[in-house]
Amino acid sequence: MKKLIFLFLAIAGLSSTPKLIAGTLYADQLAFIEEEEAELNKVWNELSANQRNALRGEEKRWIAWKDTLDLGGKMEALRERITYLKSFLK
Repeated sequence: MKKLIFLFLAIAGLSSTPKLIAGTLYADQLAFIEEEEAELNKVWNELSANQRNALRGEEKRWIAWKDTLDLGGKMEALRERITYLKSFLK
């Protein structure tokens, strides 16, 4: 929450270090996305070969769609996709 407040202040011109704050938030988002993509790959590899084959076309379409999203959208999409794929492991 602090980062969002600082980002708002930076955008509003009320902070003396807007680029540093915005850059930190951006880096945090990229790190989160990288971690979530690693988790997604881990879950994907836990699926059986039959499950992966059945989901392959859907997965390709999902990846193409995900790549059109902004960072916030990608973060949300990754969390949802991980949950979806984990449902096949139960």
